[in-house]
Amino acid sequence: MDWTNIIAIVVSSGGISLLSTFLFFKQNKRLKNAEASTSEFETMKSQIELQGKQITDLYRLLGERDGVISALEAANKEQNIKYHEKKIIIIQAKGCKNKNECPVLAMQKKIEEENYERSRNENK
Repeated sequence: MDWTNIIAIVVSSGGISLLSTFLFFKQNKRLKNAEASTSEFETMKSQIELQGKQITDLYRLLGERDGVISALEAANKEQNIKYHEKKIIIIQAKGCKNKNECPVLAMQKKIEEENYERSRNENK
């Protein structure tokens, strides 16, 4: 057999597709890489959007918690003031001989009445 017969057999038995595979191998490889890059890009884009939503939700929750913390700090400050007022009254009341006529205890009663009225007015 000579070379022309071999080439004719290869061409007639699907050699053209084999030849085109070899010729266009690099181009097909580039197309597959481009498709893979596109799908990776879409996946990364959806992940970034999801993380952006998560960050937005976290900032919203952080703002809500800051509001709660501020309210608790204000309540704590008010309780500390009341505690120190009562502590001063107790220290001063120790010096009184007659507890019924003690001016310090009378002042404490007046402060408690004012606080009660203030809290009733704030709750209205």
